[in-house]
Amino acid sequence: MLGKKANLFFLTLTTIMMARLCADSTESLQSSGVQSELNSISQGNVDGTVGGVNPVYPKKFYQVGVYVTGDYLYWKAEQEGLTFAETSKNRVPFTVEDGKIFNPDFDWASGFRVGMGYNFRYDGWDLYLQWTDYAVETSRHVHAPKNGQLYALWSTAHGVNPSYYALEASSHWHLNYDIVDLELGRNYFVSRALSIRPFLGARGAWINQRIRVHYEGLDFGSGFNPNNFPLTTWGKNAFHGGGARLGFNMVWHLNRMWGIYTNVSGSLLLGYFDAHIHGKLNLPPEATSVELSANVRRVRPNLEIATGLKWEDCFSKEKWHVAITVGYELIEWWSMNQLVQMLDGCPANGESFRRRGDLGLQGWTIAARLDF
Repeated sequence: MLGKKANLFFLTLTTIMMARLCADSTESLQSSGVQSELNSISQGNVDGTVGGVNPVYPKKFYQVGVYVTGDYLYWKAEQEGLTFAETSKNRVPFTVEDGKIFNPDFDWASGFRVGMGYNFRYDGWDLYLQWTDYAVETSRHVHAPKNGQLYALWSTAHGVNPSYYALEASSHWHLNYDIVDLELGRNYFVSRALSIRPFLGARGAWINQRIRVHYEGLDFGSGFNPNNFPLTTWGKNAFHGGGARLGFNMVWHLNRMWGIYTNVSGSLLLGYFDAHIHGKLNLPPEATSVELSANVRRVRPNLEIATGLKWEDCFSKEKWHVAITVGYELIEWWSMNQLVQMLDGCPANGESFRRRGDLGLQGWTIAARLDF
């Protein structure tokens, strides 16, 4: 009887121990699985805390390496403060009837932008260098209205006598726009269908403008034949500067291939203006000229906004990533016109004023990106 009880006791003890071992093994396996899942959705930060993972975008398997970009630009540039003529339907002194003002004929032109970047393994950062080159050249010609007058606003005697007028006027404006940007950013998903790339960096700008304004038949009330007095004014307004730039690129992903992008950036540049104006009047018995220069250092802000449609896909067993975007850009540079003009007809009086104004660019951009 005692032997049966002992056997029953040892059998029960063995069963309890086996059950405990199985439970410990199952708990260990479950803990390992849970930990693996936690590791896939969390990460340790540099300050020692743990947070959620923001997946790098584009995908990880082609995130490390070189990428290149190329953009075609079809933009229109407009510089304020370049009004060169004003017309009136009558010739009554100090009176302007149905007046119109004329600026250079700002037109559309093509440009390009190229860049190269590198995606680092460390935390999904990337370094990107790009160059924007855009140039435009426009002309405009205006005649005085019949029985009316055309004011020569770039005359060296502008402001002395409102009755000074010309028979015709023409302007020729040229812009060279070169920008170099260096960016350090990180492109990642902040939600299932929204990715963002904040960046900071540096910008260098070389923005050169030239204008030529010519008047024929200028009348100074001297009694001479007005056709004897042509006047030509040349202006140069060059800005070279550099400074800091920051912004972000954002994409709302409609699906795996299509999305809507928005890029926003701002810059603050310390630059050097080289402004020069030269006017020459063929007034008998000899030509008269006025020449003024301004060399100043200024801080200039700049804002850029772009939005449009994006398409992307992977090729060659998902080793290559291609993205194409089509969108519209708006660019604003504040107070970029630093040309100085003589206000009084007698240079000895030394009265002048600055033709202030912003420079704006806008237009379509078609861009392509290739990740190796």
